[in-house]
Amino acid sequence: MAQSRHRGTSYTGKHLGGADFIGADLRDADLGGANLGGAYLRGAYLRGANLRGATYGDGIPMTKPPIQVLGLNYEVLILDTHMKI
Repeated sequence: MAQSRHRGTSYTGKHLGGADFIGADLRDADLGGANLGGAYLRGAYLRGANLRGATYGDGIPMTKPPIQVLGLNYEVLILDTHMKI
């Protein structure tokens, strides 16, 4: 079950490398301008989250929630223009 403690929280402009958002409920969270490179997002629920200006890794833009493929030997994350395996 997703954690709700992050729902609606503002992380605007924060560097979130290493943040543990595994299974977190990030609905309506403000991640605008945040750097999510290195954040653990497995199973995170990002619907409705503001990702305007957010980046992943070395400036990879995130304008919509990533697509996650679970249940494989490797975690697969599909971003706007990149895929991370």
